[in-house]
Amino acid sequence: MRCYSVLKLTLWGLLLGMVALLPAFAQDCPALVQQALNAVGDNCQNMARNTACYGYADVIAAFATEVTDNFFSQPADRADLTTLVNLKTAPLDLEGGTWGVAVMSVQGNVPNTLPGQAVTFVLMGDVEVENAVTPEKAQLPPPPLTVTVRTNANIRSGAGTNFNVLGGAAAGATFAADVRDERAQWVRIAYNNRLAWISRSVLQDDPLIDTLPVNLDEFTTPMQAFYLRTGIGKQTCNEAPDSVLLIQGRRGMEIRLTLNGAEVVMGSTGLFRTLNDDTQLEVITLDGSITLTTPDGDKTTIGAGQRSVFCLSDSDNLGADGQSNDRTVSCGGTPPERVSRDSLEAWCALRRLPAEPLLSYEVRVPCEGDPTPTPVPPARPTRTPAPRASATPGGALGTCANFVTVWPTYDAAYYNQEFTWTAVEGATRYSLDIYSNMRAYLTTFFYGNTTRVYADVGDLLHGGSIYWRVNVLDDNGNIICSTPLSNEITMRPKPTPPNALSARWQCSSNGVIVEWSGANPSPNVFLTYAVVNGEFKDFYETRIGSASSGSYDIYLFGTYENGILSDGSSRVSLPNITCDDD
Repeated sequence: MRCYSVLKLTLWGLLLGMVALLPAFAQDCPALVQQALNAVGDNCQNMARNTACYGYADVIAAFATEVTDNFFSQPADRADLTTLVNLKTAPLDLEGGTWGVAVMSVQGNVPNTLPGQAVTFVLMGDVEVENAVTPEKAQLPPPPLTVTVRTNANIRSGAGTNFNVLGGAAAGATFAADVRDERAQWVRIAYNNRLAWISRSVLQDDPLIDTLPVNLDEFTTPMQAFYLRTGIGKQTCNEAPDSVLLIQGRRGMEIRLTLNGAEVVMGSTGLFRTLNDDTQLEVITLDGSITLTTPDGDKTTIGAGQRSVFCLSDSDNLGADGQSNDRTVSCGGTPPERVSRDSLEAWCALRRLPAEPLLSYEVRVPCEGDPTPTPVPPARPTRTPAPRASATPGGALGTCANFVTVWPTYDAAYYNQEFTWTAVEGATRYSLDIYSNMRAYLTTFFYGNTTRVYADVGDLLHGGSIYWRVNVLDDNGNIICSTPLSNEITMRPKPTPPNALSARWQCSSNGVIVEWSGANPSPNVFLTYAVVNGEFKDFYETRIGSASSGSYDIYLFGTYENGILSDGSSRVSLPNITCDDD
């Protein structure tokens, strides 16, 4: 028999809470919102995976096991998600000086090879999240296996030599591996804080590789599936956002969750709330994209700055609290529509949520007084589309229906800006188009089958902002399909180099060695380059260090062009070079 314990403040805890909140009684709404969000940043930083944090009063929690009276009753208290039944935050109360805010660090499908990374949930106002993963169903992925490189090797973006090279590894290097392919010929590792693959043939023999799971879908972590209920109506002041659940995934990584029975795939920031007495679910994408698939298989992809509304079924007893208060998504979403600037400005307070170490990155929404974006420029003329493309001989191209830009969505760095987009199954080549703010086509970068790249676009500008889109190319370089054009991207000012950066590369017995000095060590040092492959150039990017000087080996022979080494504030162009394997 499962026992549930609903927490209430003890008399001593209540008195302490009242004393702590006394200054808020005399504050107006903006001051209270600012105080609450500042407190959340202080109270909930450096959270461990699979934990909940009491951010700001009032928060009520229920657990599947007996707990003490003062457990999880004060701001900054932490609790394990494994036994958490539900978490409720209170609506804004100006008289009482309270506004419930709580934070959860949910592992979801984030592998153990990426320590410190998780999905962030922020509950604000009248919000309840109920766990759909009971303690007996919760499963954490096994700890990663340490593998050792036997000989110099390439590291690739997928399990096979048909995937592009992300970098190299020297003999003796060790990596954490968590997944293998079906034939146990490739293992997935963490490389430069991202997921990559390395061939088993270049690793020291270890029979434990055969015991790695083929995928992590069989593991359901706490709160990876949940039910959501939010209050109705506007807050009592314009400065406070409506009651909402904010979810932020990891940039460049596909996060999978189950919300009210529907599968949610995202690598972005989104807002989720229920409407009309919990009969509808609204999803708003602030950056990147969110794809929601209903239990019946209807799929809706919501791009940055768009919203969609889904039906919810009648209440049933489906979650962990034993109550018939859970509703599942019962119809496909409305066609995604652009959220007006005025509506987005209602969420302006979210910009006050502190970024790292609380979030992965700051929440970007417009506020009153921000510059008004210019109209979206038209697409540039394209070549005649080819009927299909292949990832491998005989492989068909998948649908382009959910092909959208993900990052950036509001602003971009002058150098080394990360661009990410959703994948199209079967695509082998992508290109990135850059437009000026005057609707003029500027340039195109060509890539292999990667969906995450770094590009330096600051020197292309004529007006301080850009637009961008991505195309799928066939084997002849013809455009098959394109993403919708991005929002207007404001470029950050060109940084002033603090040091005299210098760099060179030369052929080595392994391929190419890159040496640099005079780098600004605070950001990472990046190298971008192209390797000539017949009529095409395959572009690569990699983080090669964070020190002011150093060297880096690229374990790949061939003709290298368009080499650029940069440190975030300055860059050096490298001459073309050809290195043969003698």
